[in-house]
Amino acid sequence: MKTIKAPLKIDPLFILMALVLLAFAWRAVFIYRPIEWVTNFWLFEDFGYSLKIARNIALGLGETFDGVVFTSGYQPLYVWLMVPVFWIFPKNLEIPVYLAETLLAICNSVTVVFIYAIVARLTKRQWSGIAAAALWAFNLAIARNGSLGLETGLSTMMVAATMAYVVSLEIGEHATRKALALGALLGVTFLARVETEQDRASFLARLSQVYANPAYLYTIYRIGSEPYKAIRKPEPAAGWAETPQPYATFRHALVSATPGARVAFSSDRPFDLRFLRQASSGMANVYRDGVLLDTVDLYAPVFDSTYKFPVSGDGQVHRYEVEVAQETNAGSTSHQVWFDAILER
Repeated sequence: MKTIKAPLKIDPLFILMALVLLAFAWRAVFIYRPIEWVTNFWLFEDFGYSLKIARNIALGLGETFDGVVFTSGYQPLYVWLMVPVFWIFPKNLEIPVYLAETLLAICNSVTVVFIYAIVARLTKRQWSGIAAAALWAFNLAIARNGSLGLETGLSTMMVAATMAYVVSLEIGEHATRKALALGALLGVTFLARVETEQDRASFLARLSQVYANPAYLYTIYRIGSEPYKAIRKPEPAAGWAETPQPYATFRHALVSATPGARVAFSSDRPFDLRFLRQASSGMANVYRDGVLLDTVDLYAPVFDSTYKFPVSGDGQVHRYEVEVAQETNAGSTSHQVWFDAILER
């Protein structure tokens, strides 16, 4: 009697697990390349914003990007997950970038499971779920968007997990337990992606100024910078007015549009001069002991509250002056100079 072999059956769950591993391997091809390639060709331009905030939290400076002004404009879950990385590697230039990429790539790969669950549940066909999962796993645009240094890989995983749980719900027993589980998922999903009231387009436009010079590469978020030793408020002087400014360090800044008006102070440290840049800003002359150090062009097409002009020190006390310059940028509408703070290092 001839024996008829049963057709080979492949468990869809085995294929699903293989897809998760292959999805991560596909992303690993890109995220583990040399740091110069990763930062120039793979990561999105403002990836360092979240990493810098995570580092400042780890250093005990709080939720701040520049170490001075507190901010709420970041995605909490991603930043909080990166804080322990900076406890362990507070001064390393590269490891936090690779660990962030690894976290995001894992999340983006695990999303394959939730895509499968959603589609298989709605179509009642496991192989439809496998097809959708494979599309997610190997689509290059999805792979990059999920691991380009922002919170996208984490937030999309949480959205997919929540959706998978919702489509699996059935009205019946344990309604309270299910509601609590859904609430917890929604809460974590909310922390993974929080929108602020700030205009995103303006926000990204301002950040793009920081990253305009490709030579910065992975020092974009100033991972090597140290906390400031002192933050000083410039004293009012003739021709200058102390004016309320919500983005200023002390919520007030000195402003003058009078060419030749000077503000003086003394210091024996290296420091950064914090100015506010905008379309109406002119130029400022910076003097040390009466000798011109540099002329700073403060014009910017969009408002920039993060600009700092560095001044080196030699350990001796010097007298410094900030003067409203006679000349202006061709695009500026006035001589106005907003002098915010003196950040001593």
